[in-house]
Amino acid sequence: MQNFDGIALPFSYREESKTEQRFGIEIEVENCPFDQDFTLGQWSTVGDSSLKAHGIEFVSKVLQKDAIPKALDDLYNHVEQLRTKKATFGPRTSVHIHSDALYMDTQDQLTPLIFFYLLIEDLMYGFVAPHRRKNIFCVKTKETKYLRSAFVNRELGSGGVFKYAGFNLASLWAHGTIEFRMLEGTYDIDKIVQWVEFINLIHTYNKTLPAGLSFKREVKNPEVARAMIYHMFSKFFSENEIEDSIQKGLAYFRYLVCSPITPKITQEFLSPDFFQSKFYIKNFVRISK
Repeated sequence: MQNFDGIALPFSYREESKTEQRFGIEIEVENCPFDQDFTLGQWSTVGDSSLKAHGIEFVSKVLQKDAIPKALDDLYNHVEQLRTKKATFGPRTSVHIHSDALYMDTQDQLTPLIFFYLLIEDLMYGFVAPHRRKNIFCVKTKETKYLRSAFVNRELGSGGVFKYAGFNLASLWAHGTIEFRMLEGTYDIDKIVQWVEFINLIHTYNKTLPAGLSFKREVKNPEVARAMIYHMFSKFFSENEIEDSIQKGLAYFRYLVCSPITPKITQEFLSPDFFQSKFYIKNFVRISK
């Protein structure tokens, strides 16, 4: 199986991040004229050239998960344009979540995290507003080829990642975080909090899996991942939708790590005729060229 054994990540390992998953939140709004020197508790503002009509971005300090609901309540209840809903969340606005990745120190530790994300990618995109699902600023990983190139070349360096992927690994090299860019701008605080729970689940899987289970066995049959996914997502999606997302993610991950152009096709994961199958041709040939 192709991986990134021993290749260092470009930031300092942080022991506390093993137990304290931390997040940063960026909320883009329009029709919200603000001085860029604004601060409010956990929040400050920065300009954003991608926005129009007095667009601004509210940026949080680093937050532990349990502190996020209060931080959002403070922002939405104390900023007049948000409290009175005069600010607008148009199609250009979004909510970006940065999740702490400092509990990893080598790139191979990213592999289970990428695996789990791919299993739920379709569910993540199904949760956000329709206009975000084909947005050029949060492209699906399965619709890009940057991860394919990274696995073949065994290099996830900043030159080989794509800033505008919804699952943004370029942020690792800039901030030591993984950025999730898909969620629309919204007044719905509960939806943002739930979104953070989805992201936290990805890190929970990555932190707990190596202690008790062979990852190779999980790639063959993702029993742990499947149980965690059903527990989290069954409130929002049908069993067929969840299983479809898992199967597509599983096939895509196997495509990443086992390829006709890598030294060997790992029989444990794929049969040789996978690369001639209709599923492969339909889903992957166009993005691998």
